[in-house]
Amino acid sequence: MGRIWFIRHGQTSFNVTSGLWHKAGDPPEGAGFQYTEEYIDPGLTQNGYSQIEASKQQILNLPIEIVYVSPMLRTLETCDIIYRNHENKPHIIVQPLFTEWLHVNHDIPKYPNDYKQRFDYFDWSFYGNNYFIKDIVKNHYIDRISDDDPTSSLLQIIKNASPEVVESRRELYERTIKGKELLRDAARDKNVAVIGHSAFYRHFTSKINENGEFYGQKLLNNGEFAEILFEE
Repeated sequence: MGRIWFIRHGQTSFNVTSGLWHKAGDPPEGAGFQYTEEYIDPGLTQNGYSQIEASKQQILNLPIEIVYVSPMLRTLETCDIIYRNHENKPHIIVQPLFTEWLHVNHDIPKYPNDYKQRFDYFDWSFYGNNYFIKDIVKNHYIDRISDDDPTSSLLQIIKNASPEVVESRRELYERTIKGKELLRDAARDKNVAVIGHSAFYRHFTSKINENGEFYGQKLLNNGEFAEILFEE
């Protein structure tokens, strides 16, 4: 079996604001930033670019042959920084399954968008032409997404649902299981990487005990990467 790595995207403006909010002690009035249009699918900050540049050579030294990348702008930009000028690019596949946990504005993908043109050397064959959230998250919240304006309507759904989340932790965990199955299959004879998100990675590496509690989750900072070792 091949080897598998997980790479977290670089810093975004939401990461900066969220970090300051937590540092201030999570004042309830500060949570409003999680439900504004400002932080829908942001790209990397300048510091985010620098974080990926700092990790770039180490990642390029890894014998990666296939890369799965989330269709969020921050992960697409992270992948592009690493591989655009690499002479032996791996097969880069945009895979909606690896998008972030859907619970605040930062996790809402913009649609429609020009990402296919901007990152035209990526393989978009798994992306489709519809709003992919409806395919990877299926519950009564998702059924309310407007086909005419899915991005804005999803933001309103998330805001109205708070303090509940639109995609439950259990639903995300089950999605990571599907991700593991995909990676196991891809890594039968290839070395593989995922360029993704922090909450997805935490649930990807966690387990559930008999009481339904999550434990054993691992963390990655912006721009960090780690090898994934599956237990047989």
